[in-house]
Amino acid sequence: MLNYVDHYNAAESRIRHLLATAGRAFSSNEVKGVEEFLNAGEYGLALETFAAILLTNEAQFFEPAVVETIQSLATEMHVFDSKSVNSIVALYERQNFGVAL
Repeated sequence: MLNYVDHYNAAESRIRHLLATAGRAFSSNEVKGVEEFLNAGEYGLALETFAAILLTNEAQFFEPAVVETIQSLATEMHVFDSKSVNSIVALYERQNFGVAL
C-alpha cells in the first residue's frame, strides 16, 4: 500500500535538496517563495516555482542531476503541464543532445 505521508515527505525533502544545491544562486526572496509553498504542503507549486526561478536566473547550463530530479518529481507529482519544468527539460536536451526530445 502506498503511504502518502512518506511520498510527500520524500518529495519535500528532494525539493529542499534542490533548493539547497541548485538554488544557491537564488535571492533570499526567491528561496522564501519556494519555502512558503513547501511549508504549506504545495509541493507541485514549489517545484514549478523553483523551475521558473531557475529559468529566470538565465542558467546557461543545467546540471544533469538537477534536471533528472525535476523531471522525476514532476512525473511523480503529475506536474505535466508546467511550462517552466518542460522548458528546463527541453533546454537541457537541446544543450546535451542537440534536439528537444
